[in-house]
Amino acid sequence: MDRGTDACAYLSNEVVPLRLGYIGVVNRCQQDIAQRRSIREARAAENEFFRHHPAYAEVHHTGSHTTAFALWTPFLKDFARRISTPTPRFQSPISTPFNFS
Repeated sequence: MDRGTDACAYLSNEVVPLRLGYIGVVNRCQQDIAQRRSIREARAAENEFFRHHPAYAEVHHTGSHTTAFALWTPFLKDFARRISTPTPRFQSPISTPFNFS
């Protein structure tokens, strides 16, 4: 997202509701990469963009609907939930004793 984009209705999950909602991010551009801008600097700039942008400041302040960091939170929770309970396909070979004969 950049200047001129207003996706507040999407970030508020009002247009096309998704179970986990939407999260707005600002991607690094090729110029950032060419200028060797670090990930830490890019994350700080992304945070500043959402904090000070007139359209996104309220969405950024009221919830975790913005920044790439917020994108990882639901992903990691879902990933941890999925790997903590093995699927039957994997559980069966693991719980069956090995037969070395």
